[in-house]
Amino acid sequence: MAKRAGIQSGGAAIKGFRGLAAWVVVVSVVFAPAAGAADRDGVLAKEGFWTVGAGVGRNADKCLATVPVKGGGLFALMASQGRITFGIRPKDRLRPGREGVLETEAYAYDFQPSFGKDGSDLYFDGYMSKNAVAAIRLAKAIRVSVDHRVVQAVAVENTGLEQALDAVIDCSNGKRGWWGKGADAAQASDGGRRDDEHSGGSGSAFFISADGVAVTAAHVVKGCGKLDSPRWGAIKVLAADPRADLAILKAPAGSGQFVPLRARGPRLGENMAAAGYPLGELLGAGLKITTGVVSGLSGPQGDRGLFQLSAPIQPGNSGGPVIDSDGALIGVVAAKLDELKVVDATGIFPQNINFAVPVSILQSFLDENGVAYKTAAATGVAGATTAMPGYTFAVVCTR
Repeated sequence: MAKRAGIQSGGAAIKGFRGLAAWVVVVSVVFAPAAGAADRDGVLAKEGFWTVGAGVGRNADKCLATVPVKGGGLFALMASQGRITFGIRPKDRLRPGREGVLETEAYAYDFQPSFGKDGSDLYFDGYMSKNAVAAIRLAKAIRVSVDHRVVQAVAVENTGLEQALDAVIDCSNGKRGWWGKGADAAQASDGGRRDDEHSGGSGSAFFISADGVAVTAAHVVKGCGKLDSPRWGAIKVLAADPRADLAILKAPAGSGQFVPLRARGPRLGENMAAAGYPLGELLGAGLKITTGVVSGLSGPQGDRGLFQLSAPIQPGNSGGPVIDSDGALIGVVAAKLDELKVVDATGIFPQNINFAVPVSILQSFLDENGVAYKTAAATGVAGATTAMPGYTFAVVCTR
């Protein structure tokens, strides 16, 4: 019986960027035959099966090892700063799904799959556990399934897998070797500037249409000279309203998944869930989903432009979606109460007092800007929290 690992999901947004999920780029670039090679032609492993190399341009801070699959397609191991993830390009177009499993003879690793916009690629938008990487190292064959459908199976015994894995890890740590140069974080997608030359921050956003129109908080994009998503690339700000703390975004492409807006606002006491990318590497890679209840229908000093929720919220959650128990949007994460200021003023340490902009204000903002959206009834919307990874993504502001 294979040992199963817990589900891990999502990429991450990191203040200063160029860290945890920076390898998640346009998948067609990552899987291109020349991707990852110092000379753009690839470097064959000594065993003659794996191609290993450092990225170029936007991929300069990550490394890639690929092996062809019998019958067509590729299996890839991707690394950044020694941490490993994987992706596949099967021979045939993929049908998207929600539950992914990577299996070896002795181990099964559950993951939340992400898909390329044209359905040709599948990848894990996060980093694998040490146990999962150890299992891959010893594998004779690797199989990837989505919703119980096998989408790729590759025999890796005697292909030099272990050496390729060691090489891609060393490469991602900046070492040179038979694969050529190592990863160079200083030459990553910011055009050559180092992390400490960036100022700005990160937040969360979510799609409200299938064609890449998204929403976030206005304070996330305020003063941005450049707005990027580790997953979707450069993001345009179409409109922002600082008073409502809302902004409309346009990504180069969409995931095909989006959240419908509920026709009525939050109800006191109802269950809710919030999604986002809080605190970067402190909480590890991946989308974080927290749950709670709508604990108040107004913000500080009776502000009706906000409502209160009990779900834990951290820096980086701003701009993320708040949904009801059926999966319909009821708000946009805006802020959390500053506990230290409250302690200084009252001597009391408050807990889980966080705020979101209600969906009714978002609808008015979208209407004013001529942006179409889908509404949903208060009940009966399919998906709930399991759909949130498909439409929620990180954004990074460079000022």
